[in-house]
Amino acid sequence: MITDQNANLSQELNLIDILGPNPQLIAFISDESAREILNQFAIKEGYPPACVQSFEASRVRSVLKSGIEPKVILLDLTRSSDVLNDTKSLIEDCPANTHLIVIGKDDLISLYRELKHAGVTDYLSLPLQENIVKSAINEAMTSPVTRLSKEAATQLKPFVVVIGAKGGVGASTVCVNLAYVTASEFNKKVCLIDLDLYHDSACVMLDLNQNAGLNDALSEVDRLDDTFLKRLILQKDDKLSVLTGQLPLGQDANFSEESIHKLVTMLRGRFDFIFADLPSSLNTSFSREALKLANSVIIVTDLSLVSIQAVLRLKAYLLANLPATKYSIVANQIFPAGGTISKSMFEKAIGSPVNNSLPFCKSHMLEGMNTGEPFIKTNKNHAFSTDLLKLLQTNYPQLKPVEKIKSSPFKKLWRPS
Repeated sequence: MITDQNANLSQELNLIDILGPNPQLIAFISDESAREILNQFAIKEGYPPACVQSFEASRVRSVLKSGIEPKVILLDLTRSSDVLNDTKSLIEDCPANTHLIVIGKDDLISLYRELKHAGVTDYLSLPLQENIVKSAINEAMTSPVTRLSKEAATQLKPFVVVIGAKGGVGASTVCVNLAYVTASEFNKKVCLIDLDLYHDSACVMLDLNQNAGLNDALSEVDRLDDTFLKRLILQKDDKLSVLTGQLPLGQDANFSEESIHKLVTMLRGRFDFIFADLPSSLNTSFSREALKLANSVIIVTDLSLVSIQAVLRLKAYLLANLPATKYSIVANQIFPAGGTISKSMFEKAIGSPVNNSLPFCKSHMLEGMNTGEPFIKTNKNHAFSTDLLKLLQTNYPQLKPVEKIKSSPFKKLWRPS
């Protein structure tokens, strides 16, 4: 391992010696035809041959972290299965004044727009043409970089913390279902973090085998990269990832504030939305730090006298420590009659409105848990699912449902011979 690191360091130092700390161009290429085009272009335009490098994600990061700040970087992601998210991952290490041009195999205007929004200067698709490559590079050389700073870009990624006013009000259920519907109905890449290390419930609700991935991520945060993260994360489906951990009762959660900060920052660079199920006690520094990182907080409560005091305490904490953090209060009806007190009385007691209400559906909810599927998946037309969807779109109106492609009835009339 040490030998490999020393070899990589030696390669980076040699590259700096050859190209200098501020070269005009570096191209990381994996496709052979693209490599040939770039080699010809470099010779004709007088760039050193070493500006065309082989592509390896770890190699790209290593070069960028070595102190080289090229004017333009060409990144060949034609072998990537997820160009957009791989670009977002690598752009974090890209110097602020460097233009990034991505090469992909698909000529899709939708992908081009999303890459531009992520901060990419241009997008080229195979097969490459030398005149188009030249035009893209020359244009980048004379244009200012408009990419957002790393801090600003990550802060735009929604990190939603769901917290129960007290135990047993259904906060975990709300969090799991919000994460699932964001992934399934809005086609967003979502990470669900279960921060309750003592009473993990996300895995039970999603029928996943619990692991200690979150423990490892927080304990060894300096090791975090795409390869390490993939070993820690559980996959419910292509769009929904789950990061969970476990601690025995009586053992303190001695994870640093810095570790949760680094983890969330990394996840923001790789996912469109992050939902965190946070225990209501807030008795650890790392759980308080997680709350501090949130864009918005959803307080889940029932309509009971006991929960009034719990909501007031959470409101006071947010006002004193996080006055700029947006929060909403959701009444989850866990009682058949709606609650032990009326909604209007509850609102008067806490001094603020209940932003959303979710109807009682205990038997259906238990059936969903037994099947290991989110309630909103198995009961799409239930009032709970409808109201949960309204809650999500109220907090994030930019979310637009993805239109499902309907099969033509005429296809059923045709059968291949």
